[in-house]
Amino acid sequence: MVNWENFKQLIFEILDHRIQNAEEIDGGINNTFMSFDEHLLIFLFDKHRTRNKVEKELLDFLASLKYYGDSWLRAKFYA
Repeated sequence: MVNWENFKQLIFEILDHRIQNAEEIDGGINNTFMSFDEHLLIFLFDKHRTRNKVEKELLDFLASLKYYGDSWLRAKFYA
């Protein structure tokens, strides 16, 4: 599980990544929309580049999300 400060920073990084890539995520001719779970995978692959590392980081993120989701509104938003 990720400690609180690192987890909070990771969520802010994910949201910043989503904002920076908003044209690709929300734009386009057919007005497609990428959900947060799909975007989380894209973000992790962008950051870690290998499947094994992404799988480990995803499990850490989900465990931390479950743990912190009850006490932090932004984590609950992801949950």
